[in-house]
Amino acid sequence: MYHRIDGKLVAVGVVDILKTFFNSAYFIYDPEYSFLNLGVVGAIRELEFMRMAKKKFNPDLKYYQLGDMVPNCSKVNYKLHYKPGLVLCPRTKNLVRYEDAKDAITMYQ
Repeated sequence: MYHRIDGKLVAVGVVDILKTFFNSAYFIYDPEYSFLNLGVVGAIRELEFMRMAKKKFNPDLKYYQLGDMVPNCSKVNYKLHYKPGLVLCPRTKNLVRYEDAKDAITMYQ
């Protein structure tokens, strides 16, 4: 997915659409436009696209995934601010509410 302002390419999002997951794999933007919070704008547009794809093409599409979670990496730990959130337990492979997994995540930071 790409985002333009007055014709200028300012951000690109790479997504992967699976049967039940819409994965926002990667998002990059021009740092000149960081004041616009383009990551948030990109997430909102992806959610809108996911809603349309679910309605028209894939009623099984259920989860919006913000790519991989690395709690001690400042480039990706912004994801912890999106609520409500689920994380995939690396041991059990079950989805767990972020609030329930917070203690386990904290010990790895």
